[in-house]
Amino acid sequence: MDTDEQLFNQAVAFQRAGQKAEAHAILTDLNRKNPNNGYVWGTLGIVESSLGRIAEALEAMKNAYALDPATEIWKQELGMLLVVVGDLDGAESLTRGPSLSSAIIKAKVLEAKGKYSEAVDILEAVISDPPPGIYDGRALPVESQLSVAKMLYAQCCRRLGEPLKGIYMLSRPNVVPSTPPHMLGETLLQNCGLLFERGHCF
Repeated sequence: MDTDEQLFNQAVAFQRAGQKAEAHAILTDLNRKNPNNGYVWGTLGIVESSLGRIAEALEAMKNAYALDPATEIWKQELGMLLVVVGDLDGAESLTRGPSLSSAIIKAKVLEAKGKYSEAVDILEAVISDPPPGIYDGRALPVESQLSVAKMLYAQCCRRLGEPLKGIYMLSRPNVVPSTPPHMLGETLLQNCGLLFERGHCF
């Protein structure tokens, strides 16, 4: 019989392969067995969001952040979901501290308010000089966060009528020397998002 860790890894593999229903089934079962695991809640939230179940995703991500506030991806995903449902004040409350996720959420809130130039300024600064990543085996690698920041930057540039600036940013490599080699890797969803945004800019 597979251990919970093996089942979780299988769910992540399903999620990365786009097999959302299979990932959702495993994570829901794991969550029933241990409702105090922030990482299971957070991963379930990401899957729920990819399935378009925003209310369920928001609830899952709130639980993930409450149980595991040190993992930056949960704060970032929670902030993005709060913007989606129109809770800009709630999203802004997560922007304290000099982290990359805080900057991304702040820029997302500004984008939602139509303040594209201010969002661009914040993202330009943080992309040029990203803070060091937290590598405990669970935190989101800075490279992945930079992809999100660059995509948001390009969206704001496009809305400002400056798509060439967005194309230039999307063409820049994500280079953060502090990242251990074993944590580098491609994420299909983020790569697809970057490619779609590049296409919009063109």
